[in-house]
Amino acid sequence: MNQSKETDKFIIALIEDDLVRIDVKPNTVVEKKDIEENYIIYNEFLNGRPALFLVVFGEGVTASDEARLELANFKRDKIKIAEAGVVPSLVTRIMAQFFMAFFKPPRPIKMFTDEEAALKWLLQYRDGNKK
Repeated sequence: MNQSKETDKFIIALIEDDLVRIDVKPNTVVEKKDIEENYIIYNEFLNGRPALFLVVFGEGVTASDEARLELANFKRDKIKIAEAGVVPSLVTRIMAQFFMAFFKPPRPIKMFTDEEAALKWLLQYRDGNKK
């Protein structure tokens, strides 16, 4: 099942039918065009069906103002059942938590420092059911 595609800033992989992993490369500045490109890749992998998303951030990842506004456009996020982020940097984690508090995503989303804990939390939303 493992399909993957690499861009200059991301490695996106369909790990299982309902699980997408996104690795954000270190020292990346995410732009609006990157988010739009990723969305096309998600749809190629998922064919419009919803999935769980695990996002693993490298050190030094930031996003432009335009990218943050695009991330707040939740209409395009109907394919996301739940999302877990693994954030190694305290600064990035604080920025992500501020963003989530301000924009209030319509799906379950949580930040972690540990990938195993993130995946465990995320998988409880499999099949649309929180266990």
